[in-house]
Parts: sequence; structure tokens; C-alpha cells
Amino acid sequence: MFVRNVHDSVMGAKGIAYEAGDHCRVVVSHDGNHGYATLEGEVDVTSAPMVREALFDLVQVIDAHSVEIDLSDLHFIDSTGLSALVSVLHHMQSSGGRLSVKNPSQQVHKLFDITGLSFNVGLVPL
Repeated sequence: MFVRNVHDSVMGAKGIAYEAGDHCRVVVSHDGNHGYATLEGEVDVTSAPMVREALFDLVQVIDAHSVEIDLSDLHFIDSTGLSALVSVLHHMQSSGGRLSVKNPSQQVHKLFDITGLSFNVGLVPL
């Protein structure tokens, strides 16, 4: 895993990028206690632990009450990636927080619908 400071083009603010090889990247940033994350590339068995770590770091460091995850650049996610998101979702819910997901591809949206996650993360229907 590689971590570095970056300019988050989504937020227009400085963020931290977590990278797992050259196939997955998570950029996290925040505004007060509202966290933002962008998942890019592929989240699979090799990158899911890094995704989980990046999101938990974001939640814990800023004591986030809400986290919004942008999936517009996510091309693939497997069950280990979904498990990482569910872990963060459960943590947020247990502390009264909210996790939301936006801009999934049609394929990722379908996976969220099949698993029931679309109802739990505030995913807007296509």
C-alpha cells in the first residue's frame, strides 16, 4: 500500500490517496465531520484491505458523521470489496452515522441491488 497527499479533483481540496498497486486507488478528504472518498479502478481480494483501512481511517480521524463514496471511476468490485464497504457501513450505523454511495456503473449498481446494499447505503436508483 502506498499513501500520499493529492489534490482531490472531486472536492477541489487536498486529500490523501491510498494505492494498492496500480489497479486500485482511494482518495479521501473531508469538510468538517463530513467525509468524502473516491474509489478508482478495481476493488478485489488484493485491494479490499486497503480500501477498508482508508475508509476506517477517514471515519476515525475526523469522527465522521457521514461519508459519501463516489464510484464513478470504479470498474470492478468483488465480494471482498463489498465486505469492506459493509464493514464501514455497520460501523457508521452503530455510531449513528450515515454512509452513502453515488455514481456507480450499471454493473456495480446491479450488484448493490442483488445484495440489498442499495437500500442500506442510500444509493439512488438508476
